[in-house]
Amino acid sequence: MRRSAVVILFSCSFIFGLWRYNLTVPDYDDVGRIYHYSSSSQEFIGQIKNIDRRIDGQKLTVRSESLRTAAGYLQADGLVLVSQPLYPEYRLSEKVKVNCYLERPGMIEDFDYGKYLAKQDIFVVCAFADVAKISPPSDWSFPAQFFRFKQYLTRSLNASVSEPEASLLRGILLGDGRGLPAELSVIFSDLGLTHIIAISGDHIAIVAAALLQLLIAFGISRPKAFWPLAIIISLYVALVGAPASAVRAAIMALSVMYAQKIGRASQVKNVLVLAAALMILFNPRILLGDVGFQLSFMAVWGLAYISPLWATFLQKMPDLFRTKEILTATLSAQIATSPLLLFYFGKLSLISIAANILILPVIPFLTLWGLMNLSVSAIYLPLGRLMGYVSWLLCAYWIEISDLLHAVPFGFFNLGDFGLLEFVIVYGFIFIVWHHFYRRQNRNGSMALDKILK
Repeated sequence: MRRSAVVILFSCSFIFGLWRYNLTVPDYDDVGRIYHYSSSSQEFIGQIKNIDRRIDGQKLTVRSESLRTAAGYLQADGLVLVSQPLYPEYRLSEKVKVNCYLERPGMIEDFDYGKYLAKQDIFVVCAFADVAKISPPSDWSFPAQFFRFKQYLTRSLNASVSEPEASLLRGILLGDGRGLPAELSVIFSDLGLTHIIAISGDHIAIVAAALLQLLIAFGISRPKAFWPLAIIISLYVALVGAPASAVRAAIMALSVMYAQKIGRASQVKNVLVLAAALMILFNPRILLGDVGFQLSFMAVWGLAYISPLWATFLQKMPDLFRTKEILTATLSAQIATSPLLLFYFGKLSLISIAANILILPVIPFLTLWGLMNLSVSAIYLPLGRLMGYVSWLLCAYWIEISDLLHAVPFGFFNLGDFGLLEFVIVYGFIFIVWHHFYRRQNRNGSMALDKILK
């Protein structure tokens, strides 16, 4: 009976998933959608929904409202990614007129740019666009004010810490590390340190723990602290751009805290499945189109299910300066995510364990100090600059250690093509080995319990 219920539940979930995914598939025959007019020069009017400023330019996400035709303007809805130089500057919610050649995004070398943009509901792009401002945004619109607030925080941080340390700190605190020099980004990628820069579960956990202690210090009990924490964490995730790792971490953290609030026990597998289900329900394309989503969930799976096995093997190892804890977490996450990293990037880092052991211990302090540095800089810049010396020192330590480890011979390898077949085989091997040791550990635990009871 139980097996039949599982089969029925799985079948219903699969059918519902196909239906939900089908809703996200663009209908290029729909004349009311802007992507219907791809592969042609068009003039359309729309509103700026997102601005991504980079070193060499900016990308505007414009929601089209109407398209110019010979008979007048025709309604044409949809998002368009418009490439522009750094200047002039634009503002969120500003209405603009765009004249450009619309085209569907495709492959850029080995990178599927179209698949990457599709998870953001963008199916058409245009470069070398002629953009004219029509009307300013509402000064009191929440998105515009929120965007300005993030820009203000970014400027405050830039004024208190010098580059390239400021870009590293922006990546850790605000999810914006685009200012990092290209060579540093390559070093972090080769050493397997990119996940530390991204807003991840560790960052959310540190922020949540610090906020909880602050609320308790103000006399707010743990149960009553849930809703203020939920609001602040949600706003913080939105502030950093809501990457998949941060959204996953926020859902899991809030689920655990809510379970504590109502006096219920929480299990990692249930919370993990809940977070994945909610995110996929909201945007089905992230399941296959968002590498960050896949890496984030596999890393948590490794921490939840592989870590206990490593903890057993390393139980006699001294935990000096959290070395055993960091080693256990690093090995578990690396085993769980390595096939994905090989499949997408073709890189295998052998030195990443040493890099994580040397750098991870400073992350909690850097995150907390960096957030205080950011807050103080936004309020009183001279004091923020004094605090910035400590932030700079911690980031400089990270960069120097990375430079030294990157110079180690044979520290990482580019394995080239790692196809789907190899991907399935390696993950199959990992799950078989894990299942073997998991059953053996449970059997040994049961035998030990029997001896105690006897």
